[in-house]
Amino acid sequence: MAELLYREPPQERATDRLAVHNLELDKYRKTNLDNPTSPLECWLTAICRSQDGRKPLPEVVKMDAELKTSYDSDPGFAQFVDRHGVVSATPEVRRAYRKWEYDLILDRLDEERSAARIAEQMARSRAEGEAESRA
Repeated sequence: MAELLYREPPQERATDRLAVHNLELDKYRKTNLDNPTSPLECWLTAICRSQDGRKPLPEVVKMDAELKTSYDSDPGFAQFVDRHGVVSATPEVRRAYRKWEYDLILDRLDEERSAARIAEQMARSRAEGEAESRA
């Protein structure tokens, strides 16, 4: 178990005031995004559609009657949609997001290069082994 503590005295636990949520959107995308029924499904569907369509959350919500109904009836969802648009509109957030995307691309390239090197080494080792066994 891990906990967050404030670095400055009195160094009390920060976890009592902080909640971290890890949304596995790829798993949710495999379900039916067409008919969200619960409030949680509305949240997740809106996030997925926003990311997939590269559109702001408020625009996604306005285009879907079910999400609009959830927005009108769920103050938490409405606050999330409204604040997400404000936060994601700041240049710092957009820059950080572009850097994150760039880092992902670089990581994938590194993984591909590493896999290619390993495959090349395996092929070379196999060829050497076959040559030794013939000799």
